[in-house]
Amino acid sequence: MIEAALLPRCSTCKQVPADGIAGGLWLCGAFLCADCLADLSAWTNEDESYRALKSTLDRLWQRPDWRRHLASGGRP
Repeated sequence: MIEAALLPRCSTCKQVPADGIAGGLWLCGAFLCADCLADLSAWTNEDESYRALKSTLDRLWQRPDWRRHLASGGRP
């Protein structure tokens, strides 16, 4: 039997971090790798990474179940 690893993909750079799930942060259904998190404060409106993150967060905001993450701290 072949075991498959489910690894997260960064919402902005679309890369899988070398450390897997430990190499970033889950934010209400979006994953950000450590490299993008480190660069986040330097992004401007013109950066493609900023636009990708904004688009991802806009899509998450439109989901009707996003409020449960606020109320329960992400726990079901």
